[in-house]
Amino acid sequence: PTILYIVGIPIPNQVQGRSLLPIFRGETGLKFNRAFAEIRPDIIWKDKNSRYGDGIQSAIDKEWKYIRYNYGKEELYNLDADPHEENNLVLTESVKANEMRKLLMTWSKAVKTQIDDKEERIDRRRLEQLRTLGYLD
Repeated sequence: PTILYIVGIPIPNQVQGRSLLPIFRGETGLKFNRAFAEIRPDIIWKDKNSRYGDGIQSAIDKEWKYIRYNYGKEELYNLDADPHEENNLVLTESVKANEMRKLLMTWSKAVKTQIDDKEERIDRRRLEQLRTLGYLD
């Protein structure tokens, strides 16, 4: 939506999301109701970041942010009260943590189904090209 808006093309109804242009303009008060993110552990990173190298998933639902690391650690933050994510509430807000955990699991299953449906195998020639370019060890 952001790029379509910038180039003056009407945003079709079936396109998900909204323009991020107000954020770039510095307009405040913008909130997203829900967002998901994932760093997959099966992607070969040239230089793994120790925090994310084992895989991580997160979900934001209004003012709440939930993070799950593949090794089991969980974090929960109230972004309105704690925008710098300094006070992990996963133990004290167990009902909300469970709700966010379920939300993330639902999203994760939906994404995995899409990935499995579209999975492609990389042939040896392509792997060698990636290795030559420095993307693989």
